[in-house]
Amino acid sequence: MKFLKILGVLILVIFALFLIVPIFLPKNTALSRSVVIAVAPKVAYDRVIDFKTWQTWDPFSATEPTAQFSTAGAEKKIGYSRSWSGKKIGSGTMTLSALEEGKHLSTAMTFGKEPGTSEAFFDFEPVTGGTKVTWGYHQENLKYPGQRIMGLMMNPMLGGAFDKGLANLKKVLEEKK
Repeated sequence: MKFLKILGVLILVIFALFLIVPIFLPKNTALSRSVVIAVAPKVAYDRVIDFKTWQTWDPFSATEPTAQFSTAGAEKKIGYSRSWSGKKIGSGTMTLSALEEGKHLSTAMTFGKEPGTSEAFFDFEPVTGGTKVTWGYHQENLKYPGQRIMGLMMNPMLGGAFDKGLANLKKVLEEKK
């Protein structure tokens, strides 16, 4: 009987923590990673804005080679999109939402049936030795409690993938020179 009492209290404490802790968690999440690639900013920008070439460097494409990818809209213009669907990577769409030729691009992202959107972006900055490419992500107004808890895990979940993707992009672009 004592064991059941302790188990009940333990379950109640865990449940309470799941509901109370997220109240104090941030409503927004963000992360970014950067790499210097020995090419001009326009070369890196042109590769990233061409969604049809993403499978040559995108780490998520490599995770599931059988996933389906498609593009829609006027290429390299606001509204151009890339959609994906797979068992491991799930489904979603990213749509170009802001562009600054050779310097910056942003995409609005939706994931499956999840409510809301997030933003991913790329910045291209000329530096000594090439271009500093920054790949970032942010999402605002995370829903309580689940999305706020997931917000804590974004850096560990996506950080490594962004590092790998930038390393792949660097390799692809520098081999092409």
